[in-house]
Amino acid sequence: MLVFLLGTAAVLQGGAHQSFTADLLPPSLLASGNVALTQTYTAAQTLGPLLAGVLAGVVGAPVTMLINAATYAASAVLLAGVPGRQPTERTAPSSLGADLREGIAWVYRHPFLAPYALCLHVWFIGNAIAGTVYIFHATRLGLDGGAVGLTLGMAGLAGVIGAGLAERTARLLGTGKAILCCDFLTGFAWLIVAVTPQTGVALYALCAAQFVYGIGLGLRGPLEMSFRNAVTPSRLRGRMNTTIRSINWGLIALAAPLGGWLALQFGDRAALTIAGTIMVGTGTALLLSRFRHAAMPTDAPG
Repeated sequence: MLVFLLGTAAVLQGGAHQSFTADLLPPSLLASGNVALTQTYTAAQTLGPLLAGVLAGVVGAPVTMLINAATYAASAVLLAGVPGRQPTERTAPSSLGADLREGIAWVYRHPFLAPYALCLHVWFIGNAIAGTVYIFHATRLGLDGGAVGLTLGMAGLAGVIGAGLAERTARLLGTGKAILCCDFLTGFAWLIVAVTPQTGVALYALCAAQFVYGIGLGLRGPLEMSFRNAVTPSRLRGRMNTTIRSINWGLIALAAPLGGWLALQFGDRAALTIAGTIMVGTGTALLLSRFRHAAMPTDAPG
């Protein structure tokens, strides 16, 4: 029951927070705001597990869980104090079903959101496969727990750097091309992991791969959140973000067991190769679609 409530809260919070930033900031500051949020989130995700391990060793796991719950409560109090803008768009009352259909139609009929969302769903399948297999594969290459943690820490560090480069990359390549390049970066990173030999260079190769992977994630986070919120009316943002997020996370639940099955049937390297190939494939599909011309509404036409 507790897990169900936690999952429900996560879905509601995810769709809301991804939309709320766009209502708080003007379009000219949306990308910068999402960069700051991505860097903060990435840093917290990197340092959080380390801090949790220290706390669990000092005060025990139950107290650590209580401290974790207190941080959520503190976050809720801080968010309650953020002044929000009232939506300027007024719509007639509608049914829940009609609202859901309108949000889904907006995503999958939009000339740019549709190819982006479909490829993102497939990308999540590849990422779930790789994430399921990675730690087992790294340990089979001879890495101990500390070394595996180091490689994952490289991804977190790179994520902060990648987010900082997001706006500059979008100005250089255009928003659509910058986002699709992230699929290639993450895909190539998992392909590097797949071919890493079981030798003394394994640690360095995996650190390099995770660094490339982290750059890809750091770049895409603020760019895709800024783009999809900028092209969506305020009244549809919550439904748009929840639609995309819900399908992505639902696919993780299906793809993670698939990753384990692929590793058992064909080996870790084959599963990681499939994951990387999926991501390179989604990048290629976006490159061949109209999404490569996608631009923020404030971008100069190119």
